[in-house]
Amino acid sequence: MVSNIPLDKTIYAPQCQIVATHLTRMIRDGKFNPGAKIPSVRALAEKLGVGRQVVLSAIAILSRAGLVYTDTKQGTFVSSNLKSGLCYQIGFFNNRENPMMQGAMMEKIYRVARHEGFQVLPGSNYNEDWGLGEWLDRNPEIDGLLITGIVDDKLLETMKGRGIPYFVLGNYDISPHHPQSLPRKSRHTVKLMAEAFRRSGGERIAAITGVEYFLSHRESLREVREALVKAEKKVDESLLYYCNDDGYSVAKELLEKQHPDVIFFRLDHWIGYLKYLEQHPGIGKPYVIAHNLSTDEAPWRFYDDMIPGDKNDKAAKYGTLKLIHMVKSSYTEL
Repeated sequence: MVSNIPLDKTIYAPQCQIVATHLTRMIRDGKFNPGAKIPSVRALAEKLGVGRQVVLSAIAILSRAGLVYTDTKQGTFVSSNLKSGLCYQIGFFNNRENPMMQGAMMEKIYRVARHEGFQVLPGSNYNEDWGLGEWLDRNPEIDGLLITGIVDDKLLETMKGRGIPYFVLGNYDISPHHPQSLPRKSRHTVKLMAEAFRRSGGERIAAITGVEYFLSHRESLREVREALVKAEKKVDESLLYYCNDDGYSVAKELLEKQHPDVIFFRLDHWIGYLKYLEQHPGIGKPYVIAHNLSTDEAPWRFYDDMIPGDKNDKAAKYGTLKLIHMVKSSYTEL
């Protein structure tokens, strides 16, 4: 029943993980049915050509994943509540962006998935020369995939023919047939921005956000406009900027030509702003309002006021539960 495993020495993975992956596939494929007893440690070690400790470690991995349990007197059994056809593992793939920025989201996804009996396999091609397709080829044991980072229709074409559900975490300009979380406009954030604009006492209020081709960044400027109106401030379109770099060029234009009373940073464009101030220490500084999510890495407190950032816990929870529901529904339809 247990086939030999060719342990590829070129793969940087512990033998116990390779064995655990192999056994997971056998559970998924119905070779070990729910409630069935699997071969002994000695039998598995001999059949697979590995040491007993490797098998013990592999079983420990499966136990923590909830796939098996061990009775010290009777042996190791496949958990009886499992369904053949599933590995009980979803993937989380961050495309082309630094995954360190998604730590809080990843933790929330992990906790929600574990509560539902699923493991999470994280992946990212940040600073790599391979794509989502290659990652999926290397990890066929996932039942579904959460995708974030830099996402467009071309990337999502990779999912065609894969046979697994996927869900996009974010607010992207993609075809409506791709399932994604579309966060509602935050009235609370608009209210907080309006209050900060009033506190500033300024009339010429500038704002900087990300690139225009991201729907979420366009939405952020819409919120700024709404907050300006709510605060009874003038909406000057010449002071509202999209920016695809560190913000230096926009800071230069604002401080040398536009002379706003207030600058609002929605993202991390304060990096270029601080560079400019370091090079021009005598220039007049406007009142600065920062979005909390953009200031965590700031080397010093450069802002006069701060707007608390919206946590993405709800979107992460919703997306994870939605994907798991899609996985279970897909299995039911088979």
